[in-house]
Amino acid sequence: MERYLQWLWYKNPWRNPLKTTEGKLVYILSPGKWNHSYGPDFLEATIEIEGTQWFGAVEVHTTSKEWYLHSHHKDPVYNQVILHVVYESDGKPIRRADGTKVFEVALKDTIAKEVWSDLCQEQPMLWCRKFSQELPSLVALNMVVRCAFERLDYRAERLLERLEVLKGDWQQLIWEQSLYYAGAPNNKTAFLSIAQQLPYQIISNYLETPEKAESLLLGVAGLLTPKDAYSKQRYQQWQSLKQLWQLTPLNLPLRWNGRCFNHPTLRLVQTLYLIAHLKGVEKFLDPQLPPSLKEVKVPLYWQQHYAIGKPLPMKGNAIPSLWQRWLINLYVPLQIAWNAFHNRATTKEWILSVLERLPAEHNHITKLFHPQILCMKSALESQGILSLYKDYCLKERCWECLIGSYLLRCAVSHTHNRSAVNT
Repeated sequence: MERYLQWLWYKNPWRNPLKTTEGKLVYILSPGKWNHSYGPDFLEATIEIEGTQWFGAVEVHTTSKEWYLHSHHKDPVYNQVILHVVYESDGKPIRRADGTKVFEVALKDTIAKEVWSDLCQEQPMLWCRKFSQELPSLVALNMVVRCAFERLDYRAERLLERLEVLKGDWQQLIWEQSLYYAGAPNNKTAFLSIAQQLPYQIISNYLETPEKAESLLLGVAGLLTPKDAYSKQRYQQWQSLKQLWQLTPLNLPLRWNGRCFNHPTLRLVQTLYLIAHLKGVEKFLDPQLPPSLKEVKVPLYWQQHYAIGKPLPMKGNAIPSLWQRWLINLYVPLQIAWNAFHNRATTKEWILSVLERLPAEHNHITKLFHPQILCMKSALESQGILSLYKDYCLKERCWECLIGSYLLRCAVSHTHNRSAVNT
């Protein structure tokens, strides 16, 4: 966990002076500049030891022996090192290439043992859950909201990149992304391929006669087989339309988790009729979309079936959840991208007004945080948690996370203050 030790030195959370392995007090006047390239970890640091100020570099390791394992004792670049910072010292003197001795500080007694133990596990991710009782809710909320906005900005940037590839075709962009998120979580890439194989320029001709659009969509997806009267009629339409538009069906490895309302066929049909209800994808550029929709008209067949010839065992309607998924993952990033394209800023208040009205998403990731670290109240928090997990937790960027850095500071300050009192 050398990186964590580097972060500690950089943040300098100690309220009392540290001690060298020889018992000399060390005052950190400046931790220096964090060096991410070749050479010592920190440059231009200033420390004071027994009334004498030292200016130079600081090298950080987990143990003393790493100084020699990394051959720093042979490298003249490390002659500028004034202090060797480690978690645990073996007591052996540290010497530079010029033979002079380097002061060493061991941090073991300044860090809570239980925190260090968790950090050293093979999978230290989410160690913070164990210490969440020490975490102020405002710290967690601030981090989660920050991550939510980072996630939205990232998605908006990806939309603009794709828009450039599409040469400014906003309709095709929205069509692709609509199907992409309708395919979540297992068929996003496959659904995107369908949207590219069947461009919006073609499907938009049939939104006022959605039964033909349905034949086109299911036909291109390779999901249209003549099994009953309804599907035979759609299949005949598909045969005619594919010749007209010179379309080829895709052979996609679509995945299904066994839940009827998540079947790829039903997802595609509901996506189509929802867009037809909106009278086109252009509606996604309207900043006043409602958080919920009135009943969307879907053919009776699809109220009773989840795939061709497969009856639904129960009544249900997945369109409301699809709509909310679109609002969260597509609509808000799209508005940010649209405004950025026209050199306008999207206000934080507008984003909050949309996401805070939508319910939080519950999945295996959000369950790791709710309610131990943060009680989710809306989609704003759940989106932030998903970003936090992906961009910080999985990458072990604890020192860059407000939650992790707060708890790590606590782990140091409590232990160091106790040791100071005891001495």
